[in-house]
Amino acid sequence: MISLKIIKLSSIIHLTLILILIMILGCGDSEQKEELTLDELKTAEKILSFLNLAQEALDEGRYNAALTQIDSAEIYGKHLAGVHYFRGLILDQLNRFDDSEIAYSQALIINPSFHGAWFNMGNNALGLDQFNKALKHYNNELKEYPRAEVYEKIAVTHSNLYESEKAMENVMKAVEIDSLYAPAYFLLGRIYRDEGKIKDALINLRKAHKLDPENHEYIYELGALLLKSGSIDESINYLYLAQQNMQWHYGSNYNLGQALVRIGKKQEGHQLLVRADSLQELESLTARFLQRTRERPNNQTDWGNLANVFRRMGRLNEATKAYKVALSLGPNNLELRNTVAYLSLATGDTTGALWHYRRLLEQDHTRADTWFNLGIIQVSRGEFSSARKSWENVLRLEPGDSTTSQFLRKLPKSTFLEILE
Repeated sequence: MISLKIIKLSSIIHLTLILILIMILGCGDSEQKEELTLDELKTAEKILSFLNLAQEALDEGRYNAALTQIDSAEIYGKHLAGVHYFRGLILDQLNRFDDSEIAYSQALIINPSFHGAWFNMGNNALGLDQFNKALKHYNNELKEYPRAEVYEKIAVTHSNLYESEKAMENVMKAVEIDSLYAPAYFLLGRIYRDEGKIKDALINLRKAHKLDPENHEYIYELGALLLKSGSIDESINYLYLAQQNMQWHYGSNYNLGQALVRIGKKQEGHQLLVRADSLQELESLTARFLQRTRERPNNQTDWGNLANVFRRMGRLNEATKAYKVALSLGPNNLELRNTVAYLSLATGDTTGALWHYRRLLEQDHTRADTWFNLGIIQVSRGEFSSARKSWENVLRLEPGDSTTSQFLRKLPKSTFLEILE
């Protein structure tokens, strides 16, 4: 199942604060200082301020701004591994894996034991099908921080190399370290499934689902295997839940369709099978364009194509993320920014939509539809005075717009829902 990573930096920022303080306290002296000097405190505050601004920009998909803030942080904290690690995280979002590897490597030069740097490089190599490179990075991470998620990723890598014994050996190590680590049981279930050990596979897929009941991929795989094993009625419960939460997913639609046909619900089942046929083509396109963004991360067209396919499938969060990357490669593309603003609004990100609509109007203040949408957001936020100005701008550009006129007449009312009545 293809997905795009979305990383929030908040928890890492708190970790970086600790690292910054430790490294400032410990640098240069054989004995640890008891307190920071005023200059050191001011420097730490500047670095954290830039990192917080980088986080805000990244959360909103403003990747260029995020990298600019990291540049500023690096002026004061070039000697801090955490700053370079942050850069790597942002570059990963852009699929600029060669550049992020440089950033992670710099972090490791400063602090050879920096948590997660080798692991992230391993994940990037795995995503590029560079399996031997991935194993090297994961094993380096293990030397410093042995944990279940690293062993599980090593097992995944060996599975891709068709080394089932090594995959099994490492996934069992993951379970030994953390008996509650759901991804290990999920992988174990898939390994047993591929070996034809259906009973063992079901036991482990059920464990994974029990540990992470909201994981829709786990729900689907369990339902699909139940269907394959002949437990049709039980499989339908899982497949229906998977299809409802992943309506764009080929396998969920196909297997649920097959199950419904088998129990006599042929019309409903055939409808899902027809839908599955169309989704199969879209999933193929998604895989193709995702691979292209990995191979050519600076190609705006590839990111736009990927976003378009996600949008056609109804995967709006992933579409928005891909559009934002495309926009970072061409910030003056007004239609692309309009699309980002609209999808941000559609997915409930009113803050992001507001930001992009305002940038649009800075570039072209004659866009009546943008003024109208801006007014809708402002009303939803209780900013009635600002909304009035926005809608008055619509009428200046399009005097005959009856909808805007109607909304303006209702504007004195106090609630958003009353205005939309």
